[in-house]
Amino acid sequence: MTQTHHDKLTCVIPTHNRPAFLRRLLSFVEQTGQQFPIQITDSSDAARREENERAVSRFSGQCPISYEHQSAGVFTKCRRTMERVTTPYTVFCADDDFLIPDAVPGCVNFLERSPDYSCAQGAMVSLSTGKQNKCYLLTNYSLESPNPLHRFQQFASNWYSTFYSVCRTPLLTRTYQVVDSASDYDRARIFPEILHSQMTVILGRVKYLPGFYNLREEHEQNDSRLPIVQDLEYREELYASFRNCLAAELSESSGATLDHARAVVDSCYGYLRDGGIGLAKNKRTVAYRVKREITRHFRRIGDALQTDRILQRRRLNMSDSMCQTAHGQLAFELMLRYPTGIPDEAAAAA
Repeated sequence: MTQTHHDKLTCVIPTHNRPAFLRRLLSFVEQTGQQFPIQITDSSDAARREENERAVSRFSGQCPISYEHQSAGVFTKCRRTMERVTTPYTVFCADDDFLIPDAVPGCVNFLERSPDYSCAQGAMVSLSTGKQNKCYLLTNYSLESPNPLHRFQQFASNWYSTFYSVCRTPLLTRTYQVVDSASDYDRARIFPEILHSQMTVILGRVKYLPGFYNLREEHEQNDSRLPIVQDLEYREELYASFRNCLAAELSESSGATLDHARAVVDSCYGYLRDGGIGLAKNKRTVAYRVKREITRHFRRIGDALQTDRILQRRRLNMSDSMCQTAHGQLAFELMLRYPTGIPDEAAAAA
């Protein structure tokens, strides 16, 4: 990344009680020679905070790292951090993932040339270290329609996370402000996750750029193992808050009436009114599985018509040509060698 890009991008790393993963990520950052500013926002308990501070002290001499501790939930601490970011672009990286630095400049360059796009990212690869190291290329595609309603509906029909995209800082700051004020991750993780990604889609077009961008690990500590709605007693109220917030943002961006925007949100996400109970039951039926396979088949056909080349989740071999970069191979090597992160006593040797 050129010196010009160093001044334009901040990488934010949120972490909570996972110092071994943070040490592994910082080891990767050091070995790849990343030079854009890194902001670590930590909400760990006292003992793990001390471990994280030692890791930051060890690695900060090799790259520009800032560290702060906040006693706050994930979206609150991210909002507070975003409100202090001064670069025009921001990218997030989870403490247990690797952002491949080769792909980042292309995203920044694209956004510099394309003011109607809110964010850009490349290929997201998932490695399941607990399941014989199965590797997948995650769903990812561009949303090119100039109409926010059309982008919203297309995205809802084939969702993926834009959490780790390179984003315009003002738009991402607003996204975290909206999500933090309108949802509660500890009561229902699904609603802030959808709100976050849909906000980036509502506020601008989204670009997929082919190329290895991020390596994500599936493991026992992933938050995705939590129920999508934890507080089932208030599931209807939680859905109503989510629906009303999303409809207001969609109405403002698209010019649609608020009633129409609410109807669109309900048509896409109304199945979450019961906290996802019906969906969980439906997923166990033969009819659902058959419909899912038919849908995947037609999406694979659609892949051939997409200029982005990648739409549907598919198996991937680590020897795939896309992964054959020095930084990509280093990411796989570290993740396979340290699937639960780097122990404190091994950090110096990593």
